[in-house]
Amino acid sequence: MTTLHKTFVNNEYVDADQYNNALNPTTADHIPYAVAAGSVDVTFAASNVATANITFPAGRFTVPPIVTCNPTGGFATVARATAITANGCTLIDWTPAGNNITETHAVHWEARQMTPTTAAG
Repeated sequence: MTTLHKTFVNNEYVDADQYNNALNPTTADHIPYAVAAGSVDVTFAASNVATANITFPAGRFTVPPIVTCNPTGGFATVARATAITANGCTLIDWTPAGNNITETHAVHWEARQMTPTTAAG
């Protein structure tokens, strides 16, 4: 992709191609090609690990995206995505100290694909 940035000036004529190129995720490096986000509940049942499956919106990604996770529980846990495909992933949440806990909490996630052919960019 070619980096296309446009500084818009008052009273300047801007044509449709300039708008389309500057705001098109397939031609502008600064705009992600595809993004999805959500929350999923994970349940620890007297354990130190909990998992959940995430399904991305159909057809959103053309390659496995980069997925970031943020757990929200009352206990300190760490979450990450594994087995990432263009269709979804498995979220694993665990207690870093290995403590068994009983709790259900949300993990917020975001998946991002920067170009039509790669997740990074």
